[in-house]
Amino acid sequence: MKLTIKTPSRLHMGLIDLRGDLGRAFGSIGVGIQYPNIVLTAEESDRLVVEGEQAERFKAFAERFIKAVNAKVKCKITVEKTIPMHVGLGSGTQSALGVASLISKINNLRVSVEEAAVLTGRASISSVGIGVFKYGGFIVDAGHKVDQWERSKKERKSVAPIVFRHPFPKDWLFVVAVTEESRGLSGEEEKKAFDTLPTPRKEWAVDICRLVHLNLIPALIERDIDTFGKALTKIQILTGKCFEKIQGGIYASRLAEESCRKMLEAGAKAVGQSSWGPTVYALVQGVKEARKVALSLEPLLGSEFNKKVFVTAAANRGAKLQRLS
Repeated sequence: MKLTIKTPSRLHMGLIDLRGDLGRAFGSIGVGIQYPNIVLTAEESDRLVVEGEQAERFKAFAERFIKAVNAKVKCKITVEKTIPMHVGLGSGTQSALGVASLISKINNLRVSVEEAAVLTGRASISSVGIGVFKYGGFIVDAGHKVDQWERSKKERKSVAPIVFRHPFPKDWLFVVAVTEESRGLSGEEEKKAFDTLPTPRKEWAVDICRLVHLNLIPALIERDIDTFGKALTKIQILTGKCFEKIQGGIYASRLAEESCRKMLEAGAKAVGQSSWGPTVYALVQGVKEARKVALSLEPLLGSEFNKKVFVTAAANRGAKLQRLS
């Protein structure tokens, strides 16, 4: 048996409530995008072998999953394509779930996507990446049950429940810019950041909740990109305020902030930073507007423009697993 899997990436568009005073923390919003992708192939083998780019990282995901399911799983995995690591595009979750899905299929293991996320340590904060992998489209999750005021990043025994998902209109496009070579927080650095995060103001969480449920969700259903865009930009600013003391501002860097300003001036419907950055994005309608907004970044990025900026549509389906032989 030989299998292949192709995953989308994701844009993380904000956290809903970082206070934890209601006994529930986080809650998140985001969307799948069609590019870049994780592409893996797997076939039966007499031992576990992982080859290709980031092979050691993918092997670590495989070994952890195999140990968690307590099985003597043997297969060869080849990494064909990867998503850049720690730039805000969700590479960790897509990589871990891609590996787990291949191993499960090739060895007839009945492990759900949600179970695989828990077993591979991808359920600590957000379910956006999990929902994008399974369903695609726009995702809202309700966060985790926590002890009152607790909002630490830690491994959990369940995923945050997805309370809303919906496909994106095909002509709502994203201009995505990986603005710098630096990487966003991950691992122990990210855990420490959540542990030391100041308690956000109550009004920020209230405003984000209202914007999500009274603007963002109905505007998506009604295909009202103007209302959706204005609400999303406001949510991203409020989320940035929650993390301002950790990342030094509303955005991860001055270049990220300036990129968002340029894209808004060029006519973007919304702008924001995905997760910890350095990736920023703009929401636009149609290819013509996408090109215009993308080109607004050329003076900022110079010779790096073609390497760091791309246009992509939302991914309205999740990872695609196929049998090759």
